[in-house]
Amino acid sequence: MKKKSASESGSFNPRLFFAFTLCFIALVLGVAMIAAPSPTSGTLSPANPTVTYTGGPFLIATNASDNASGPVTCDATNPCEDFGLTIDFPQSYINAHPSDSVKIEVSWSDPSGGQDLDTWLVNNPDTGTYPAHAANGGDNPEMMNVPLANIGAGPHQFFVRVAPFISTGQNYTTRITLVSPAAPTPTPVPTPPPATSPRYYNYAPGPGIGETAGEPSIGYNLTTHKGMYISGLQTLRITFPETGACAAVWEDVSYLVTKTRSLDPILFTDQRIGRTFVSQLDSVPPPAGPSLVFAGLNSFMAYTDDDGATWTPAQINPPDGSYDHQTVGAGPYPVLLPLGNPLNKGEAVYYCSQAGVTAFCSRSDDGGLNFNRSTPIYNAVTDGCGGIHGHVKVAPDGTVYVPNRGCSGVQSVVVSDNGGTTWTVRPVQGPGFSAAPPPVILDPSIAIASDGTVYFSWVSGAAADAGPLEGFLRYADDPLVSTDIVHSPYSCIVDSDLTMAQGNFAKVFGWYDNE
Repeated sequence: MKKKSASESGSFNPRLFFAFTLCFIALVLGVAMIAAPSPTSGTLSPANPTVTYTGGPFLIATNASDNASGPVTCDATNPCEDFGLTIDFPQSYINAHPSDSVKIEVSWSDPSGGQDLDTWLVNNPDTGTYPAHAANGGDNPEMMNVPLANIGAGPHQFFVRVAPFISTGQNYTTRITLVSPAAPTPTPVPTPPPATSPRYYNYAPGPGIGETAGEPSIGYNLTTHKGMYISGLQTLRITFPETGACAAVWEDVSYLVTKTRSLDPILFTDQRIGRTFVSQLDSVPPPAGPSLVFAGLNSFMAYTDDDGATWTPAQINPPDGSYDHQTVGAGPYPVLLPLGNPLNKGEAVYYCSQAGVTAFCSRSDDGGLNFNRSTPIYNAVTDGCGGIHGHVKVAPDGTVYVPNRGCSGVQSVVVSDNGGTTWTVRPVQGPGFSAAPPPVILDPSIAIASDGTVYFSWVSGAAADAGPLEGFLRYADDPLVSTDIVHSPYSCIVDSDLTMAQGNFAKVFGWYDNE
């Protein structure tokens, strides 16, 4: 009989031990990558209207299958966490509370501001059906509201799924609550003001629509009198009442291509022809850590000529040569560049964006379907300009303007009078205007009246007790010379955009993002 060697007999076998060790390591890593929330499940009901749990951290920086509306893959290389949620309400409760909803809020504390988690409501068992999802556009917290009537009576099983778009290794907290809206209060009828006085009304969308306006843009169609508004991944149409005392009608008219994901939402309405453009930035985000450099140039873009009833997809990734803070504008061609035709309806469309300290603009001559080669409009070496620039605007004579928060220490406007072929940096100066550069993220904005008058909106960056911090600077001549300044009372403007509804100062829409 052949005898076993020492390595093949007894209680120790190196090959088996090595294989066991590899399996154990894989098991440990798998557990670390597919963690479970605490607790792992809960029930929302009339007797238990609040469910809270904690989760994370995600040790892998991103889930590569992350999709704003789902589905999303969950495995060892694409991390996520599922919380088993039972929603159980009798029909009698739903009949008595037809407007109640389930609110799911996922939040985290990240000093770096780099973490970005996305969340979905998934049927249990997971068949690829996702009844609801949050905005999934970079908000903290991420929230979704699901009408209780849409869920139905009796016990229903779901997963609350959380996955990292960007993880910096921070835990998160999920709070699930039953929300009963307060009884509506009648809108008071305002006292009619004198005929010469300006009148202001606030219009807000209803629950579940337009609730995540991280970087909003607004447009107005002078022909149909409809407002167009972008809120994260939602493109909304607003029908204003004939009198300010009534509520406006808000409708979600989002296009499939531009409601999937975004790092920067932009909307622009060309009031001359009534065409509205939507652009969603799809750059690849930076990895977790101190780097803020984005990669990729993708921008999803579409336009509509009927206020969102139908959409035309435009060029993906206009050749702007950059990756952040895109802006879209349109207007007539200058006299020396007669390129107007029935296809573009006489309008040149501009797409501008920045790459760190350099910015680029591209022009479309077919109404926004395709864009020509990009042109640098400024850079830090030759012009002293750095990010961040404002929105591109086109004057009635075809002059193109892009404001900038600081060129050699002075807020400026970058101007082209030949259709974007060449650009000139012009500092904005005038009595009472502070030339001190504002904080880095504050970008100025301009609006242009029908007579060519340009209005400049800025933030000075002065201390809060130093008087007015910003205002509207109006100038009519070239080079830029101030004719008057009208200060506004805002003190915490992060992003601003002026949209001129008609050719006078009283009809300027000023939009401010006070995040």
